[in-house]
Amino acid sequence: MKSNFKRNLLVGFGVSLVILIISSAASFISISNLLESAELVTHTNEVIRELDEIRSALVDAETGQRGFLLTGEEEFLEPYKDSRARATEALEDIKSMTIDNPAHQSTLAELTTLVDDRFKVLNLSIDAKKENKPIVIGNLQAGREFMDDLRKMIELVKRRENELLAQRTEKMNRFARFTPPLIISAAMIALLITILFYVRVRNDFEERARLQGELLEKDIETSNRISIIQKIADQVSQGRYDIRVNDQQKDALGGVAESLNKMATGLEYSFNLLSDKEWLQTGHASLNDSMIGEKTINTLSKNIIDYLAAYTNSHAAALYILERDELHAMAGYAYVPEKTREKFRIGEGLIGQAVSSGKLIELTEIPADSIYVSFTSGQAKPSHIIAVPIFDGYAIKGAIELASLTGFSRRDVDFLKAASNNIGIALSTAQSRKRLQELLSETQAQSEELKTQHSELENLNSELEVQSEKLQASEEELKVQQEELKQATRGEKPDDHRTEL
Repeated sequence: MKSNFKRNLLVGFGVSLVILIISSAASFISISNLLESAELVTHTNEVIRELDEIRSALVDAETGQRGFLLTGEEEFLEPYKDSRARATEALEDIKSMTIDNPAHQSTLAELTTLVDDRFKVLNLSIDAKKENKPIVIGNLQAGREFMDDLRKMIELVKRRENELLAQRTEKMNRFARFTPPLIISAAMIALLITILFYVRVRNDFEERARLQGELLEKDIETSNRISIIQKIADQVSQGRYDIRVNDQQKDALGGVAESLNKMATGLEYSFNLLSDKEWLQTGHASLNDSMIGEKTINTLSKNIIDYLAAYTNSHAAALYILERDELHAMAGYAYVPEKTREKFRIGEGLIGQAVSSGKLIELTEIPADSIYVSFTSGQAKPSHIIAVPIFDGYAIKGAIELASLTGFSRRDVDFLKAASNNIGIALSTAQSRKRLQELLSETQAQSEELKTQHSELENLNSELEVQSEKLQASEEELKVQQEELKQATRGEKPDDHRTEL
């Protein structure tokens, strides 16, 4: 009996121990694969971020080149000079991260060649501009083709990384699906064995049973925590970077949760930064499109203020142009200036102070006598006003004032700062075009006046020719009369002689 008891006890504990080892091993394998998958997800996103950095550097290089070609100012080449180093550094980082992937290494070698060729083409146009030579259209076309190939190559590498990410996620999900049933099955078997042997070893096994119950609870808790972490990891891999794991325990799973939270925070910051850059670039491109064409000052000003107000979600806006040391209202959005606000001296008011200092000024504590945003059912006082000076290079061309009921973000402020130079150049071009048209009109008027004077001179010359012909005719007539008188004189002399004889 004692031998049977010992045998049953050994068998029971032996089986329970085997089951415990299996479940713990399964948990360890699952957690290890989860950690490995998390690291691989981070690796994939780092590769994608570096690829986006290459594309961003090329876009900055094109922007710097375009600004230099348009203006000839060396300061526009600063982003171009920095972009090549950024692109090269990003390529080297990707190569080091994908050293174990021959397909990536081959593609990155081609990508490196394309990047070098793209910068060579960009440099050809820059050198031509510096030497005052004409820009070769073929170089621009070749640059566009290189850029298209670069985008395709970058998308190819991204697609490969995303495929690897999908495979790794599937592997992680497979282990996660396999582990909970195994742990639950092991727990049920262990519980059954504990119940079967409970009657025989109750006195000695009560404490052991309690510990076994705690172990089971720990296994279930671990399973639940793994399931939660798995769900969070799945959502992060699908692009929800704002979600976090609420696990404060100081153990292995707590460390995994903390690492996952850090990864999500880093990804959220990176993608928000990329989103802001894309928003700024899109805004500049659309603003430039709205300013393209031979527009009058009034039309151009209206297009600019309408676009800026719509893109920054402003509720009222006005554009003032500097003329003879005074700012004159040129266009407004949901705002018509009063007679006293149609013009400002430099240093007068918020907009005049912005022009005087040459810096963007923000106002969040709005005075009671300030402007109001009007709508059909009443008026509302804005909570945030921004005055932005407009530059044409280093010269002040005017200023823009925008008001919002809800407030402007830092992204809006950065966009307005960056856009002021392009707006100033466009306004300066429109003013130059206007002056040129005025000079052309004056020249045409002078030409018409000269034509009129020339016609009058031709008429006077015709009259003089007629009078000259009359004088010639009179001279001929006098000559004829003189001849007649001479002949008459010769005929009278012989008759007088005969009379005297």
